[in-house]
Amino acid sequence: ALTAPFLPFAPAQAATDPGGVLANWYRLVLELVRHTATYSPPVASRAFAYLGVTAYESLAAGNPALRTLAGQLNALQPLPVLDPGQIYDPSAILNAALSEAVHFFFGNTGPTGQRAMKAMGAQLDKTNADLPTDVALRSQQHGRAIAAHIIAWSMDDGGAVVENMGFPYEYTLTPGPAHWVPTSLIRQQQMPLLPLWGNNRPFAVPVDQPCTLPPPPAYSEDPASAFYAEAMEVYQLSKTLTDEQKTIARFWSDDPMLSPTPPGHWVSVVLEIIDRDGLDAARAADALMR
Repeated sequence: ALTAPFLPFAPAQAATDPGGVLANWYRLVLELVRHTATYSPPVASRAFAYLGVTAYESLAAGNPALRTLAGQLNALQPLPVLDPGQIYDPSAILNAALSEAVHFFFGNTGPTGQRAMKAMGAQLDKTNADLPTDVALRSQQHGRAIAAHIIAWSMDDGGAVVENMGFPYEYTLTPGPAHWVPTSLIRQQQMPLLPLWGNNRPFAVPVDQPCTLPPPPAYSEDPASAFYAEAMEVYQLSKTLTDEQKTIARFWSDDPMLSPTPPGHWVSVVLEIIDRDGLDAARAADALMR
């Protein structure tokens, strides 16, 4: 059951321009993530990433200020292009593309979410009522073609199928005090969450040149070790938290089912900045794509 209502669109922002279409779909998606149990942070992050590329490419074809991501992102091939002899409506293109993408990448939400997605699409489709029929149909077809291209690109990245909410049915745990062990009594959670997610195709990092970070301090129970010192620092700090620190911790806790997860939290921050600074659709799509 939902603890907050789904809104078909934000009442404060009419979806009569590409920026409104973009903001309204994203606000709905934040709710879909919050109310769908299968969206752990990695899964939600992947879906947000593909949605961002879809929105960006929907606007890039008709905007010379936006350079297509084809050839910049791993394995993304050139996308459908506009017919230079025809007229298109950017809002209709964007709405059709996001409708297809949201239904695909967030389609395993519950019945209420399904109704909300359908209502959103229908509400935003009303903005096409003043368009010539051929312009509306042509724009919608292009938007759907963009979404289909992005969806096809996503299917072989390694993360398209998530079974058992991300907890593998079979997995051999590494023995030893330095390694993960289950702490939950829930049967499903006796395996780590998405332990092989790091094998997925990255978006921008060259596949043959992985982004490496220095390893963390080696596990040690020796009070003189770097690991022990860092762990003790966190433990001691936890016992003397100020009210401000507790508020900050709650703000960033981003618990699943209680928030749109960490990636969604950052998306919500970006949406606030877009609204505060009055960014146009192109700059908003560029920011959300990143």
